[in-house]
Amino acid sequence: MANNALQIIEDALLLDFAETDAFDPKEYDYSFSDGFAARMNKIFAMADRTYVSVGRRRIRKAAALALAAALIMATAACGAAVTKPLVKWLTSENEKQGTLDVEFEVEDPDGLTEEFRHIKPETPEGYKIVQEDKSDLGYYIEYEGEDGTVIYYSQSGAVDSMGLSIDNETGELNETLVNGNQGYEWSNGEFHALTWSNGIYLFDLAGTCNVEKLYQIAEKID
Repeated sequence: MANNALQIIEDALLLDFAETDAFDPKEYDYSFSDGFAARMNKIFAMADRTYVSVGRRRIRKAAALALAAALIMATAACGAAVTKPLVKWLTSENEKQGTLDVEFEVEDPDGLTEEFRHIKPETPEGYKIVQEDKSDLGYYIEYEGEDGTVIYYSQSGAVDSMGLSIDNETGELNETLVNGNQGYEWSNGEFHALTWSNGIYLFDLAGTCNVEKLYQIAEKID
């Protein structure tokens, strides 16, 4: 339906404004919702009913102008994308405790952090859930593998009010990226962990599996 609506717009514009070379509707790839297309079809029907009494060219041109204006409005609405929260990691070395201490500063112009949505990862192949707990600002899952390894997942809200202390003494700690988001990878050879934030939530994955398995799980968490 959306494609038919777009084709009608293109036909109308090409017919009435053929002398204008500056605008080529085929350069634009728009995808309309079913609701928008339905409203446009009502406009087309109204134009069809008045062709005989008013004159085809006058109505076609008016319809083209109206549809072009609607097209511009739809494009502007699509361009008003939601701004993703921006999170800054404020870190400091705590030599006395042997930790990297972290606080967060979050810019959230569209209020995406105000509502907590529980995000459940895809259960890894060969694993089963042995514990699952939900709260208003948290989600915890424990997985057990057929090979005896375990994986722990946690999701936390209210990132800007959090403080972390990451072990920086008994294991290897490195900054990393998870789905384009800043985070840290920690390992002591037997136990591995990933911690990252998208500005809305703080995610943690840890376990006795290899670190590649943790990345595979993390990459599917949206």
